[in-house]
Amino acid sequence: MDREGVFRILLRLSVVVFIVGVLFRISHWPFGRVIIITGLLSIIVFSILLYSSKIDRTLYDKLAIVLIPLWCLNVLTRQVDVPKTIQSKISIALVVLALLYCGFHAYTWYRSDKTDGVKKFNFGRFTYVLGFSLIGIGMVLKIQHIPYASECLLYGLVVSASSFMIVMFSKDSNR
Repeated sequence: MDREGVFRILLRLSVVVFIVGVLFRISHWPFGRVIIITGLLSIIVFSILLYSSKIDRTLYDKLAIVLIPLWCLNVLTRQVDVPKTIQSKISIALVVLALLYCGFHAYTWYRSDKTDGVKKFNFGRFTYVLGFSLIGIGMVLKIQHIPYASECLLYGLVVSASSFMIVMFSKDSNR
């Protein structure tokens, strides 16, 4: 087994430790908070080791090095006594990076439509992905009671509805 496989197994075990800690915390059993903190710290360490040990790193790998530890820090600040300003700054950074990832990924993924060997940007598909990304991120924000979650959901619904209308009434180039 190579180094990447070992890090992947250790990362999965860290996630299991985190889930067990959450179950302990929900059941009000002792040491739930300690198990959660241990799981989160090990997720941070092993995710960085896993994604930085890859030879051919994709955009996903580069963002996972940033997003996974940032998410763990966000959850970790809620487990220990950290001022709300730091918690909100970490949450905002996490949302901004996730939005950038979704937008960039949608742009590169749907730009791969080829017409006569030339890459062509597909606006309809891009707006679909952007709208659904905003809806998903808005739902996550709403669950965590982060400010401006309703606006994010509203923008996502407006973008999705408008892209449906644009694509529905546009000419179909395949006919």
